[in-house]
Amino acid sequence: MLDFVKKASYTIQSIQVDGESEFIAEFEEACSELGITLIVLPPKKPTYNRGVEGGNRTFREEFYNRSNLLADSIGDMRFELKKGLENIILTDLIGYWKD
Repeated sequence: MLDFVKKASYTIQSIQVDGESEFIAEFEEACSELGITLIVLPPKKPTYNRGVEGGNRTFREEFYNRSNLLADSIGDMRFELKKGLENIILTDLIGYWKD
């Protein structure tokens, strides 16, 4: 997370997560150390996070259904996933600034 925060071209003020993570204690600690407000949603309430859940579904469907996705190892898959996420972030930023 520290790597992402350092590379972000914007200040991350808060992060919203659902309350079902087994890593929540470590995540809370990391957010606290970085001065990031952590907003924890109640478990089993996907409607509270409808936009994010919909975006995640779209990403999963588009990413894993790509015909040019070639990953023979976990390292290759991480590389492809990083490229996919960077593409989404850039697309969102470009769309934001055009509006």
